[in-house]
Amino acid sequence: MKQITGIDIDKPKVTGYKLQGITKDSLTNQIFVDVKIINAKKVITFASPIRISNKTTKDFSFVLNFEGKDYEIPIRGQEVNSIPFDLMSATFVIKDQESEILSTKYTLQEFMGSETISREVKCGENFVIVKSKKSDVKQAYYEITIEPAYSIKNCCPIVIKYFVSNEKVSANPQERVLSPQETLSETQFTREKPLYLNVKLPGLLWSEPFLVYSPGKKEKIYESLVLKDGQGRELTLGLFVKPTEKGCKQLFIYAHVVILNETPYALAYYYTDLKNKEKEDLAGQNPENPSVQSVSKITLANETPAISILNKQTQEKSGAVNISSIGNTFAELTSAEGKSLLELGIDISISSCERNHFLYTKVITINPRYILVNKTECEINIKSEAQKESGFTLGKDIRTPLYWKTWDVITG
Repeated sequence: MKQITGIDIDKPKVTGYKLQGITKDSLTNQIFVDVKIINAKKVITFASPIRISNKTTKDFSFVLNFEGKDYEIPIRGQEVNSIPFDLMSATFVIKDQESEILSTKYTLQEFMGSETISREVKCGENFVIVKSKKSDVKQAYYEITIEPAYSIKNCCPIVIKYFVSNEKVSANPQERVLSPQETLSETQFTREKPLYLNVKLPGLLWSEPFLVYSPGKKEKIYESLVLKDGQGRELTLGLFVKPTEKGCKQLFIYAHVVILNETPYALAYYYTDLKNKEKEDLAGQNPENPSVQSVSKITLANETPAISILNKQTQEKSGAVNISSIGNTFAELTSAEGKSLLELGIDISISSCERNHFLYTKVITINPRYILVNKTECEINIKSEAQKESGFTLGKDIRTPLYWKTWDVITG
């Protein structure tokens, strides 16, 4: 039993204290005391020189062997634990708790250098990165992390399907689903081989395999993902691979342009230029079929100076709407005879889809420009000054966009 004395708890800080009676100046002979103030309370934490954390979604164990005896420290996915200071000279293996398969044997001392140390470790069918580093200047203890070889984050506002493989053509692809802002770990693929990514979005076909990592970097690494629909129309997504040689290789998939339809109408969109010259409608939509709508009123698009908007149910269409700059504008949907029937308010903004890595998406939000709300105690008949017919009826406590059609068309 050895003690530490003279512990300073006056101010928030992390300090290493040598065990009493130990003359050897070594990190393994210290206890770290972390003083924090949380909600007006002073919290004092005594910590081992080595902390271990599991940044994967799988459960592992550190199995330490010291003087012929095994000590198992379980560490579940996303958990943090510590290694007792009296086991600093132990050897260890990593155990996959599901398969109970052990990794190659290592020593703790080889992960306690002055530089960041990173090694790929095979544990059963899983490949993980075991990385160690000293914490920042004020926190001098070591942190050993188990990280997945790869992680993939969906920064798009819709669900993405994908699969990855170390081969360009996968014989047995394992399809996975990524919800918006979700990150999934990939531990079944080694970093010693290239990694290929295939992606699918609603309304689009599976992409060709994109090379997203190559250990020798001799091949082109994609920075964008081009997907096509059944008519060959293209949608380009952004791909960002965090530039790090050590630790988990992080991939981020994001959209360049997102169109949010906050109207009650099924809308479709065309790429245009500012001279109102149409190019083609966006990938993954069918303007001629009213039953085919954008997924959850969200449509992904490529960068374009302008779009035109179509009401799929009535085939009313707008002219070119400039979306090249941030701000507010509007669009008029007109009939085939040129009669203005519906005005839409359009907001153009830039949104951060991944703050830590400065990834941004242009967001086009479409709303009815005018909303009618009847707060009276009776029904109201509404028509334009030039309208000879009776217009439409707005019932009590009814809220509806101003749309110069009959009431049946509005509610339909």
